[in-house]
Amino acid sequence: MIRTVVAYDDNDSALGDYFEESYNNLLQAMQAAHVTPTTVLRGLQCTEANVNAAVTPLNTNPFLFVGLSHGDDTGNFLLTENDVYVSPNNSMNFSNSLFYTTGCNAALQLRENLLQHDCRIFIGYS
Repeated sequence: MIRTVVAYDDNDSALGDYFEESYNNLLQAMQAAHVTPTTVLRGLQCTEANVNAAVTPLNTNPFLFVGLSHGDDTGNFLLTENDVYVSPNNSMNFSNSLFYTTGCNAALQLRENLLQHDCRIFIGYS
């Protein structure tokens, strides 16, 4: 079974309900396939330290990371309203990952940085 980390920002004042509903839809699909997330980080739990703690033990084997939150307008980061949780600072922790995000502009610069650090697949938006 593939290990999965899902981070979503249900604390966001504008789109928190959307991110939470996206997570709930993903969870239903995973449960139908008899897969459960290894780790779920929501809202204020979406910090760089928590994400690093969740993904670092997994990155010696393929794993799935899903980020459901805003992207920075420069494309450098995935953000919550309170903290950066994925950036070039910790992109090396996503080696061997299939990285999927709904964060706007994440593909502009973060994608390249993740791929340079051996992320296997990046699916996101420019």
